[in-house]
Amino acid sequence: MTDVEARLRHPAGRRGSPERLGIRRPRRALDDRSAVVLAAAACSGAWVAHPGVGWLGVIMAAVAWLVGRPWMLVAGVALVTSGLAAHATAGLVIDPGTWHGPVEVLHVTTTRTGDLHVEVRAEGRHLDLVPPDHARRSMLRAHPGDRLDVTGRVVPGDPLVARSRGSHIAGRLYPEHLAPGGRPRLMWRLAGTVRSAVVARGRPLSSAHQALFEGFVLGDASGQTAVQRADFRASGLTHLLVASGENVAFVLLLAAPVLLRSGLRTRWVLTIGLCLLYALVTGLEPSVLRAATMAVVATTAAGLGRPARSWRTLAYAVTALVIADPFLVHSSAFGLSVGASAGILALARPLVGVLPGPLWLRRPLAVTVAAQLGVAPLLLGFPGGMPVAAVPANLLAAVPAGGVMVLGLPALVLVATGLPGSGSFVWVPRILLGFIDAVARDTASLDLGYLGGVTVLATAVGVGTVLAVGRNRLAWVRRVGYLVAGIGLGAPLLSGPPGPGVGAAAGPVVLRRGGTVVVVLTGEVPAEALLTDLSVARVRRVDVVVVPHGNAADLAMVETMGHRHRIGRIITPDALPPSRWPQTVVTAHERVGIDGAVVDVVATDPVLSVHVTDRGRRR
Repeated sequence: MTDVEARLRHPAGRRGSPERLGIRRPRRALDDRSAVVLAAAACSGAWVAHPGVGWLGVIMAAVAWLVGRPWMLVAGVALVTSGLAAHATAGLVIDPGTWHGPVEVLHVTTTRTGDLHVEVRAEGRHLDLVPPDHARRSMLRAHPGDRLDVTGRVVPGDPLVARSRGSHIAGRLYPEHLAPGGRPRLMWRLAGTVRSAVVARGRPLSSAHQALFEGFVLGDASGQTAVQRADFRASGLTHLLVASGENVAFVLLLAAPVLLRSGLRTRWVLTIGLCLLYALVTGLEPSVLRAATMAVVATTAAGLGRPARSWRTLAYAVTALVIADPFLVHSSAFGLSVGASAGILALARPLVGVLPGPLWLRRPLAVTVAAQLGVAPLLLGFPGGMPVAAVPANLLAAVPAGGVMVLGLPALVLVATGLPGSGSFVWVPRILLGFIDAVARDTASLDLGYLGGVTVLATAVGVGTVLAVGRNRLAWVRRVGYLVAGIGLGAPLLSGPPGPGVGAAAGPVVLRRGGTVVVVLTGEVPAEALLTDLSVARVRRVDVVVVPHGNAADLAMVETMGHRHRIGRIITPDALPPSRWPQTVVTAHERVGIDGAVVDVVATDPVLSVHVTDRGRRR
């Protein structure tokens, strides 16, 4: 053995260590745990938002990177995101005044209550443009990147409220004059060209299927009906109607024949270009940004010869996005996307090993259950909570949803070529979209209920018990875990419908008297909100609908209910236009008996007011 070999074998840290011989150890990358802690620290710092600590964090992160101290890097990144969040919050402070000039459209969204929100950029500030009634229809057709010439007044908002909602909106812009502006920027024109091409491919479909197709591929919900949106919400399939991380995976899958035949550098450039283009086409949705960033991180790591594990890829993507936009920690879409990904990474593989049944069923079921458990804590804040129907609905719709992009889109491209016989391929997207639409409609009408905090906790405890025990030992404990999880999922169904009323002051009130279901409409309610409230109240049939005014708006609400529920009779203060349901026109102090309920009319002016009692109790 030579002297050099003996010194190299000497224990590290002593006189003969490789460092003392001038041999540098390679810098060790963060392991999975450290990467996850780094992402959590970045999110925590952005949530706290303390001013004046950003530069200290930059210095700490730089020193930690140079000397290889992971925990110092974690602390530095937390300070950086905290300072960036505080700086971004301070940038939301604006003065009231008038505005005259161009604005750029960023996002166009419609809430379930029918409110239209148009986020625009004006001289670097984000404003919520409130379109006048005559411009509402044109604003619904606006796309990210469109330019408008606006004259109006600006009203400042609350920076803390905007931050807590995950938005950069500094105030509201009330236009007095609104007109189309100049051409969009080059990147938005390119995205618009791709979007128009995809929309053109969907024209052979029916209007209902075309609206779903544009939602699946582009994340464009403008053409979907309120009934469709309510069905997908009640069945837990809303994520299919907007662009999500799955779409990015399908785009890369479509491009796989080209990517796999390219060199590392070309593949890296093409992957970044595809992800950026699709993010622009879908309007830079948080879930798409998360998946696109993960794809870029994974491709970059592979190109450097250091492939990153899934946990590290997710953690690095979250950290990078939160540094770029600290307000993402308040975005529900970003949280749901990250939660679903984390749930799949943590639970999908273990669940495959413990769930009963054949492997072909266990794999998709494990992914579905893992994703739902990952997003369950966040879904509890939505109306009603987490729909139980989400598990069977996602299990049935997952594969066809992927087929819409992987098979349906190429089939429509082939149809557009006009080649002999190509028109027959339109059946591919028709069958896929029709099946998914039927799944959403049928599972929404199953009346399985919604999971609240206690039931989600019971389900999680049951699943955790099964995972902890495993498949090959303590069979009785595993069965107990299955039982607890089953009780958690079945509790909403076993507990029966909720209490006597549901809805806001102007929403529906559901009364159950003597086996008769009475829905009292107390004011005009947007269609999606009406159906969502009835779904939360677990209404399947409606024996009596009490309308407040007896006008066309009341009939429109009843027709909306009729798309999903069986309706027996309408009680109205004035005769409605002819409809397929019998009407009973009532006057003040009149009594109407229907099945097991008695409806006493208290007043008809200014609105119909009733008192509903059980016929059996009256006797």
